[in-house]
Amino acid sequence: MDDVRTSATTLRMFDKSELQTSGVITLSVQHPRTLRTHELKLHVATKHEQPLLGFHACRALELLRVVEENICEVQAAPAKASSLTASITETDIVAEYPDLFEGVGRLDGDVHLETDPTVPPVQMLLRRLPIGIRDKVAAELQKTEANGIIAPVTEASSWVSALLVITKPDGRIRLCIDPKPLNKALKRA
Repeated sequence: MDDVRTSATTLRMFDKSELQTSGVITLSVQHPRTLRTHELKLHVATKHEQPLLGFHACRALELLRVVEENICEVQAAPAKASSLTASITETDIVAEYPDLFEGVGRLDGDVHLETDPTVPPVQMLLRRLPIGIRDKVAAELQKTEANGIIAPVTEASSWVSALLVITKPDGRIRLCIDPKPLNKALKRA
């Protein structure tokens, strides 16, 4: 690939990890149905076997449509800014709509989920936690229990999901579960 050029662009995956590339190349790509040709700048990934198309390429090839009129726009009030293009900070949004940022997002009422009885229950094993985060996990579990988000289970359960611990960029942790086996067994309405 003689036409691959070096690129100063850093590509990030959905999990914010960096996608390693060997460079960028501009190619003519023809849409298989419309037969229209598009000049696309493509990054050459070094470790991915499957090709990945970004937003701009998907939009150019008409694989993705964005309904512009359905996108909400936030504009600064003229009293706060000299122009409508002034940037709005997170603090401005929180101050304007404080009720949206209170609590944890619990919904009113009870939720009842039914599983398909033909799907055998799965009891996932507890994953090992690194020693360095065990205290953080224990503290986060206590906090979420105290806030009424989770409750201890005292009897045996046929379904057990594994705990996943995600470390945030600021060093805090997020507790999740691995719902894949349970999701396969849930009855859809």
